[in-house]
Amino acid sequence: LLYYHLSRWLGATVRVPATAELQFDREWYTTRVVTPGLALAAEHPSRKMLQAAWRHLDEALAGEGSRSEFLHPASGDVWGAALLFTGRRYGPEMNGTRASGWGSGQNRDFQQTAPFLALRNPADLSSAAAAGITAARGDPAMADALAVDTSTTQVAWWMLELLDLVVLDYLLGQQDRVGNIDYQWRWLWLENGEPRSATAANGSRPAPGAVRLQTTWLNDNDAGIRRAYANYARKTGMITGLRHFNPDLYQRLKALAADMAAQGPIYRAMAGNYHLTSGELASIATRVAELDQTITADCKAGKYRFDLVPSVILGEAEPPADVACE
Repeated sequence: LLYYHLSRWLGATVRVPATAELQFDREWYTTRVVTPGLALAAEHPSRKMLQAAWRHLDEALAGEGSRSEFLHPASGDVWGAALLFTGRRYGPEMNGTRASGWGSGQNRDFQQTAPFLALRNPADLSSAAAAGITAARGDPAMADALAVDTSTTQVAWWMLELLDLVVLDYLLGQQDRVGNIDYQWRWLWLENGEPRSATAANGSRPAPGAVRLQTTWLNDNDAGIRRAYANYARKTGMITGLRHFNPDLYQRLKALAADMAAQGPIYRAMAGNYHLTSGELASIATRVAELDQTITADCKAGKYRFDLVPSVILGEAEPPADVACE
């Protein structure tokens, strides 16, 4: 739930599917969902994790007076999130080769993709994207996944989305992003300087100048928030060394940091609407302050090109001449 609403507030280009909270009567849910789930899991004795998950849910819902995390803190009903997701799974071109194994290793492999390498290249946007393609294709597995004729426009669009992804995962403590990044083919174009898009499923160009690109969807966001999860965006330094940034995202992150520090309306909305513990909310606030400190220092040091803007990437505008760091 928080991924969806925070991505919208930040004006993210990367797509997080529409998400809604649902509640179900505990007895109905046990009969309709949990009991059949246990039966299905029993048919697959080798899948120990699947069986353990259903047993855990069954025991939590059966407990008298239980205040399990599965139960809504106010109503006591079973609650969860429903997602309207779409897309297919990227290969190594966006998820990384994952050659170094689960955990920090694959998250460092992720930082060797073309868009991530380009994010850290100080050259102009087109040159950085081209260099990212060349460097990434130096890995044989990546060369198989990333075509030599991949356009710099595609990589620049990925850079824009990847920046959103890294910011969201850093702030919300994502443990399981790599390998779970999806895409959809869409037509992208500008109308009066504003980005527009349409599905590219039927192949017909919807407007003059529209380009067909893979756009990124974050459908799998369940391994975040909880303090027990490993925050790999933070642990492997994904926000350090960036040389390209979205100026609108920068300003919204500055506003978010000010609000969280003052426990303003966004802070209060997080506290009141997402069933967070006080520790979870405090952890998010701490990471917001950390991110604010990093991007402010890098901005003041002149390290950013503020060129990750749809109108710039799609070729109809120049990057802003100046962005206030404070």
